Amino acid sequence: MNIGILVPSSLESFELLLLFQLRASQIHFRTLGWNSHGLI
Repeated sequence: MNIGILVPSSLESFELLLLFQLRASQIHFRTLGWNSHGLI
């Protein structure tokens, strides 16, 4: 399923992509924190 096609506005899809990357980076940093410090 391609979200970009479902979203009518390219601006909306861009915001959705940013939101997705932000959440992904938060999860990534959280796991990095767990790996280096054991717990955050």
